[in-house]
Amino acid sequence: QIGGGILGVFAIIFLLLIIFMWRRIQVAIQILKLSADVITTTPTILIIPVLAVILITIDVVYSVFVGITLYSAGEVVPDNFTISAPWLQPVLNTTNQLLNSGVDLTNGLNLTNATVNITGIDTTAVINTSYIKDTFNFKLLFQLFNLFEFLWAMGLVNAIAFMTMAFVTVMYYFSVPGDGKKAPIGATFTGLWWTLRYHLGTVAMGSFIIAVIQLIRIIASYIQSKVEQSQNDAAKWIGRCIQCYLACLERIVTWINKNAYIICCIESSSFCSSAATAVGLLLSNLADVSAANFIADAIFIFCKICITGLNVAIMYGLFQTGLVSETKVLFLPLILGGFISWTLASVFMHVYDAVQDTALMCYCWDKENNNGSDEKPYYFNSRLQSILNKYNEGRDHKGRSTRKVHVAVSDPGDESAPALTPDKGPSP
Repeated sequence: QIGGGILGVFAIIFLLLIIFMWRRIQVAIQILKLSADVITTTPTILIIPVLAVILITIDVVYSVFVGITLYSAGEVVPDNFTISAPWLQPVLNTTNQLLNSGVDLTNGLNLTNATVNITGIDTTAVINTSYIKDTFNFKLLFQLFNLFEFLWAMGLVNAIAFMTMAFVTVMYYFSVPGDGKKAPIGATFTGLWWTLRYHLGTVAMGSFIIAVIQLIRIIASYIQSKVEQSQNDAAKWIGRCIQCYLACLERIVTWINKNAYIICCIESSSFCSSAATAVGLLLSNLADVSAANFIADAIFIFCKICITGLNVAIMYGLFQTGLVSETKVLFLPLILGGFISWTLASVFMHVYDAVQDTALMCYCWDKENNNGSDEKPYYFNSRLQSILNKYNEGRDHKGRSTRKVHVAVSDPGDESAPALTPDKGPSP
C-alpha cells in the first residue's frame, strides 16, 4: 500500500507537469518533426557518422600500436652474465700465449664499462656491465602523451562530425522563413568543408578541453584505485567526491561545447563568444530546452529498444522456421545480432539527436533575435507559429502579453531569401 501510494503521488506530479508544460511539449514535438524533415530531405547526413567511425577506428588502432610498442620497449638492467662457447678455446689459447709473452692487450682499448676476466684456458668469459640509470620514467610520460593524443583525436573527430551535422540543420532551418524549407544541394559536404576550412580551431579548442578533463579523470581513477586498497576512509570519501565532481564537470563542458558549436554555425563567432551566447539562450529558454530534451531522450531510447527487439525477434523466427542453418547455441547469434542492431540504432539516433539539438537552438536563437517583422521575420514553420499564437492569445486575455507571431512565407526559389555563409550568420 505504501508503494502504491508513492507511485500514485508520482503519477499525479507527472500529470500536473504534462498539463502545465503542454505548450512546451507541443513545441518539443514540432522540433522533433522538423529534425526528421532535415534527415529525410538531406539523407547524405547519414554518411557523417560512418566516416567518424572509420576515423576513430584508425585512431584506436594507431594508439594501441603505439602503446604496445612503448610497453614492450626494453630497459638495460645492470647484472653479470656469462658467455660459454667451445669456439672460444682457440682464442683463449692465443690470449694465454700473448699474456705469457708480455704483450699489452689493452693498448688502444676502452675497458671502462666492460671487463673480461679469463682464468686459465677455460671456455667461459664473465662480463661485468654497469651504467648510470636515469631516474625519470620516460616510458610513462610517453604513454600519457599517447593516451592524451587518443582522447583528443577521438574528441576532435566527434566534434567535426557534430558541427557538420549542425551546419546542415542550420542551412535547412534558415533557408527560408516559414514553410518550404530545403537545404541546398550538397549541404553535407558544404558543412564539412566549412567546418574544416573556417572552424577547425573552434572544434580543436573544444575537444582539447574535453580531452584534458578526461585525462585528469583517468589519472584520478588510477589514484582512487590505489586509495581504495588502503584503510583510510576519509581519503576514500575525498577520492569519490573528486570523481563525482570531474564527471559532472565533463558533462557540463560537453553540453556547453555542443551548443557553442551550434551558435558558431549560426553566427560564425569565436568559441568563447559562442559558448557565452549558447549558455544565455539555454538559460532564457530553460523550460523549452528541458521539455524537448526529455521527450527526445525518451523517444530515442524507445526507438533503440524497438529496433533491437524487432531484429532479435526476426532472427529468432528465422532460426525457428529453418530458413537459416540451425545452431546448437541459439542465444549467441541472438546476442550478437542484438548488439549490432543496438549499435546501428545508436548511430542513427546520434544523428537524430544532433539534428534535434541544433534545431532547438535555432528555434531559441530565432525567437530571441527576430521580432516577426518584414525586416526580421521568424524562420520557424507555420506549425510552431500556430502553437505560439495560441500561447500568446492566452497570455493576452490575462493582460500579460500582446505580441503576435508573424512568419513571413517566402518562395523557396526566391533570391531574396536569407542565405547562410561561413563568415556571416543568417541575414534578416
